[in-house]
Amino acid sequence: MTRAERQDAEETVIRMLSEWRRLKHLTRETESIYNHVEALGDDLAAIESDVTNYAGRTDRSPALART
Repeated sequence: MTRAERQDAEETVIRMLSEWRRLKHLTRETESIYNHVEALGDDLAAIESDVTNYAGRTDRSPALART
């Protein structure tokens, strides 16, 4: 292997490691975003349940319907 080939190989390895680190960082960010979206979905489901329960109570209770 010539000196130029060795240098080229070293530069390739450095670029590959840099790309791997970047992808690893992006994967962590993506997982974090996914977890936040999942939590928002859980919050939305809880709100939807509360609204449904409240609507069910107001359907049966004229006093609650006026509030």
